[in-house]
Amino acid sequence: AFVLRADTWKPVFQIDVARCVRFVRGELTLEDLPVTGPYVVVSDLASMRRELKRLGPQVAVDIETTGIDPHTATILCIGISDGERTVVIGPWCAEGRVRPKPGFARELSSQLEWREGVWMHNGFGYDQIAMRRDGVKFGGNLEDTLQAHHCFASHLPQRLDQVVSEFCDSMPWKVKFGRRGAEE
Repeated sequence: AFVLRADTWKPVFQIDVARCVRFVRGELTLEDLPVTGPYVVVSDLASMRRELKRLGPQVAVDIETTGIDPHTATILCIGISDGERTVVIGPWCAEGRVRPKPGFARELSSQLEWREGVWMHNGFGYDQIAMRRDGVKFGGNLEDTLQAHHCFASHLPQRLDQVVSEFCDSMPWKVKFGRRGAEE
């Protein structure tokens, strides 16, 4: 009844029903839901370069940091996905350091520069600030999904891990590779 009265819930409800139908039909089991996800974790420049080149022209980018202030928080890891493959760059900094490993910012900048679209969730208000502080440069291809999420799902938490778990059959990579939800 609520969905019928509040059409903003319809997209979320349709995804949930479709997921339930797949589960009932046996097309999706609890074992199919990845605990860690289909991620490639890279920690050196050569691996980072190789794996990022495999991603398509549209990518989503998200970061995990040590705190809530983008001006001072240290980036722990960066996740980049084209919807089929996900690359987690982590750790972003060498042990005991607060700045990126040598060459990481330059390589990531060059990889993001040629993309048709770089999508972030609250990128303008947080991620882009922290990444620019660490030397990552963006072209004019940056888009932010926070506004869209506010339009049709403003009643839900606005974190990207919430959005991912709401719309994908995937566990949030940030739980495994970041602060593991310690602030929540």
